[in-house]
Amino acid sequence: MDLTSASAVIVHPHPSMGGDSSHPFVVEVATRLSALGVQVATPDLRDPNVATVAPTLGDAQFLVGYSWGSVVVSHAHPPGLVARVLVAPPVSMALGDVTDAAALALVPEHDQYGDLAATKATLADATVEVISGADHFLWGHIEPIAARVVDWLAQR
Repeated sequence: MDLTSASAVIVHPHPSMGGDSSHPFVVEVATRLSALGVQVATPDLRDPNVATVAPTLGDAQFLVGYSWGSVVVSHAHPPGLVARVLVAPPVSMALGDVTDAAALALVPEHDQYGDLAATKATLADATVEVISGADHFLWGHIEPIAARVVDWLAQR
């Protein structure tokens, strides 16, 4: 796929918990995708209501969300969606249907807000991978996780 015609939206963690577009994970993924020619949007979503926010993500071919952002992108269904990535999805929040496009869920091995078995059960149609050694906050793992996200999307 020629990524110079692709677009992506990257959604940050929960806004009431300090999540915004300047989160290091969001910045790292955006930088890597932009370097491949992808048009990238990293909106600052202030409304915590997933049902209100998900439809506003536009017509991107790729959606990437981290934590609460993964819940948002699981509920977004833009026309032309090719793939979505959910990083550290908090399974205590209702995830949406991800069967309309390829989906990858990256679950930290020591996630305080997620659980591998619950993620696999909830996202049965997604590829689920464990991020060894990581916790929900991804400290020390942002660069390799961002590289995995971008590599996986580039293969779509």
